[in-house]
Parts: sequence; structure tokens; C-alpha cells
Amino acid sequence: MRSVLEFVSTLAVGLFAAAVIAAGSQQMLPGGITGSGWARLDYGSIGLGVVAGVLASTIIRVGWSDLPRRAVGYILSKRGTFRLMGWGAVFAAVLLLY
Repeated sequence: MRSVLEFVSTLAVGLFAAAVIAAGSQQMLPGGITGSGWARLDYGSIGLGVVAGVLASTIIRVGWSDLPRRAVGYILSKRGTFRLMGWGAVFAAVLLLY
């Protein structure tokens, strides 16, 4: 839950910064917020850029050297479940091919 709140708060800060840029550009750009051509701000692109930046910063925080050890640990902790799923696949194949 904490990571979701951090994600949403970071998005809110990014969109707030985009609103500040839009308000500032209204004074500087000839067409303002509703301008045409290069003077128009595309809020969809700003939103996608903020989301991509937040996701990139989240991915960078992952300890990539630790992932293989954690994956192997997860598989070993669920080995009984995987064994049962394997037997289920074998029995389903016997029923299907018989």
C-alpha cells in the first residue's frame, strides 16, 4: 500500500509541475495553453511522460543482482505446489490422449 501511495503522490507532484509549466507558458507563448503548433501543450503527453518517469525511477530502485536468488527461493518454497501441478498436467495429458 505504501508503494501505491508513493506512486500516486509522485504522479500528483509531476502533474502539478505540468500545471505550473502550463500557467507559466500562458504568459510566454504566443498562443498560451490553447495555442497552435509549437505553442500548444499536450496534456496527454505530459501525463504519459510523468508516468514513464515514475515507472523508470521505480524500476531503477530494484536490486537486479538480488532477483535470481529471490526467484530460486520462491520456486523452492512452492516446490510442493509445482509438483502437484506437474502431476495434474501428467494426468490431464493421459486423460486427453487416452
